[in-house]
Amino acid sequence: MLLRATDVSLGTLKTIFVIEGRNGLAPTLGFFEALIYVIAATLVFRDLGNPFTIAGFAAGFSVGTALGMFMASKLGLGSETVRITKSGDAWELTEALRAASFRLTTFTGGGRDGPVFVIQLNVRKRRVQQVLDVAGPWLGECFVTVGDEPLQASSAPAVLETLKRAPVVSWALMQRKVHP
Repeated sequence: MLLRATDVSLGTLKTIFVIEGRNGLAPTLGFFEALIYVIAATLVFRDLGNPFTIAGFAAGFSVGTALGMFMASKLGLGSETVRITKSGDAWELTEALRAASFRLTTFTGGGRDGPVFVIQLNVRKRRVQQVLDVAGPWLGECFVTVGDEPLQASSAPAVLETLKRAPVVSWALMQRKVHP
């Protein structure tokens, strides 16, 4: 089970590294993933009559998937799109984000109550917290999404439900006690 959990978690990280174009890390992880898999499979095939060995192999796959996802989230791998929508002028917020070295794109549009300003950033997952820290003074006036998940909505239950699904970002919003 431990061998399989290790090779599957390495495979999960390898896939993320392939997507991110990390050409050195992905093949290295792939080598160790395959090596460990062959060892684990050999142990199972030597004793196909033992249901515990087969169950351990299958359980290792499941545990490895969860472990790989956990490691990826803790390492902040991958990218996220952060969208901050603010009614009226957002010049100060935009300048604060740029001063913190964030690259962003702005759009103007129309909302329910008039003109809105949309700020869009593509950042590494581990930098989402930094974006929210910089935007902190304005968050009470904004609708924020990370990826496709809304982080602030028009009702308190919607905010609480969203925070359950976005634990990395929810801590920042709960610290600020941002209310819709």
